[in-house]
Amino acid sequence: MCELCLRKGIRASAEVVHHIVPLEYSDTLKLKDYNLIPLCWHCHEKMHKRQSHKLTDAGIELVKELVQQNYIPARVLEIISKA
Repeated sequence: MCELCLRKGIRASAEVVHHIVPLEYSDTLKLKDYNLIPLCWHCHEKMHKRQSHKLTDAGIELVKELVQQNYIPARVLEIISKA
């Protein structure tokens, strides 16, 4: 199930495993459980730009939210701010 849709009370199939911090930002996080989240295509398209793979505002907000919830380590904010 798509984690972001579930937060809104919507049941949607997860079709993509999204890297919360994209591989282009840090390949050391690529297989860390906390860096992966199941998403539907619609939600995944909102997270980063297809051409550059840079995080969108929605992608950055997701990172901040997950750090605040202690789901991912705070150091990922440093990684995305350097990109």
